[in-house]
Amino acid sequence: MGAVVRFVQHLRTDSTHRLSVTWFGGEPLLGLPQIERLTDRLRTDILTPYQWSYGANIITNGYGLTRKIAEKLQALDVSGAQVTLDGLAHHHDARRFRKGGHPTFARILANIEEAADLIRITIRVNMDRSNQEDYFPLVEELKRRDLLGKVGLYPAFTRDDGDTSLASAYQSAHEFVQGQIALHRQGLEHGLYVLQYPKAVRLFCGSSSPFWWTIAPNGDLHKCWDTVNDPSAAVGNVEDLGPTGGRDTWWTEWSPFQHDKCRSCPVMPLCMGGCAHNALMQNGVPQCEQWKTGLNDAIKVWVEDRRKGTVPTTAGRVPIGDSV
Repeated sequence: MGAVVRFVQHLRTDSTHRLSVTWFGGEPLLGLPQIERLTDRLRTDILTPYQWSYGANIITNGYGLTRKIAEKLQALDVSGAQVTLDGLAHHHDARRFRKGGHPTFARILANIEEAADLIRITIRVNMDRSNQEDYFPLVEELKRRDLLGKVGLYPAFTRDDGDTSLASAYQSAHEFVQGQIALHRQGLEHGLYVLQYPKAVRLFCGSSSPFWWTIAPNGDLHKCWDTVNDPSAAVGNVEDLGPTGGRDTWWTEWSPFQHDKCRSCPVMPLCMGGCAHNALMQNGVPQCEQWKTGLNDAIKVWVEDRRKGTVPTTAGRVPIGDSV
């Protein structure tokens, strides 16, 4: 714990004014005592002396997010929680169950009801070809519980990027976008706007930033949290106060401008080369994101909505999800 604090101190520059933390991994609420102790150290040794602002979020399965725990998180300046559901109970409980096969869906929803006024909760619904029909029945369930306006909600479309176990995931970028469009058309009937209008990005994600780090329980440093279970992918350790042997340079020097396929791509500003980790798994070759094949179809839908007055011009900022 002291090594983590020293590592953060080592990152400090004259222009550093804020520290942001996301607690995640396995189930972070099982490590709540460690979160409490580390937060106290960060406050004492960094935030107060340097007068930094601080913000924290947590990614949790929601099973342990009781009102009492939410009160503790609130006191720890954890302002937001992402809770993941895999559809309605029959799909979710078949995938996310306790030891012995005991279901979790009902308790998670009950916890969300209890904690929604204490912490900003966003429900991420993992969507694939097997459970895509669950989304709007889940919306109706949230309405019934008077949660739809009190919590955030978005569909996260899962795309198979090489893991053959994801048989139900969308198998191509084209299929990925078509799934989003189909859900979007259904969403309009419920007053929900699902399909996000694309916009230019500076980085696809923080893994290419020199100030973005993922710290494993043993202190290993990773540039991407998708590699945290692979010790060989570590680029250093907090005990070393940073990366060693230049192992982080692949990530920090990642750029779409290194690749002909990106430099000549008319939609490159919408993804900036896409996920660096996906490229790493394919010998450094960038893997095209959904807008490469789906931009024209998505724009047609957006124009139709504008013509029909289906949504206000300020709509379309709802996240559409990630690939896995």
